[in-house]
Amino acid sequence: MAGVLNDEVVLELIFRELDPRSLCQMEQVCHLWRDVAGSNRVWKEKVERLCRIRNMKPYLGRAEDWKTRYKQLTLGRLYPRVVPRAARPKTYEENLEALQPEPSSNFVELQVKKRTPIKEFIQSTTNRKYIIGNAYYMHTKSETIGLMKNILLRDKKTKQIYTGPAVRELLGLVRGRADWNIQPRSFDPRITDRFNIFVQSKSVGRMLVPRTQLLYKVS
Repeated sequence: MAGVLNDEVVLELIFRELDPRSLCQMEQVCHLWRDVAGSNRVWKEKVERLCRIRNMKPYLGRAEDWKTRYKQLTLGRLYPRVVPRAARPKTYEENLEALQPEPSSNFVELQVKKRTPIKEFIQSTTNRKYIIGNAYYMHTKSETIGLMKNILLRDKKTKQIYTGPAVRELLGLVRGRADWNIQPRSFDPRITDRFNIFVQSKSVGRMLVPRTQLLYKVS
């Protein structure tokens, strides 16, 4: 075993002095030479030398080993990044079909008559304990609608409530798009003509807008 270790040490000292092309040739000789010539210790030194010349810091990045990193630095990107084909956006009709109906009995509808903090309003109106996340206020003015908030649609004629990922798709409030300064007129008129939009509240102090409705989930 000691002899093998000494052979490896000697080979490593020799291989460190070789140019990269010669190193690759040495890897073809035998298993031992392949392991030493392709080792991270040898190739990391090659990367460090190259980076000193280029006045940059040596780092492994996304490469699996230092030999791969050397190839990336000298040949450009070794493996082309696969860019997934963008999915075809769903049409308005397709998103309508994908909406998930929610039983209206799961909610109580409350009429907001004056400007009131949401927690106070729920507890005084329903005599129920206010649970954060169960209240949905009507969207009536410009605001930020974060990705963590659920959104409900309620059909103005049938009063049917809809939920699910298709709601955000329909409204265009999906990841990668701005979620700030969202106004009712920002949406497709076909949506606002047919539905009321209710946004989940995750606070206790939100001030409710008079002459609007609020949906509170009770089951």
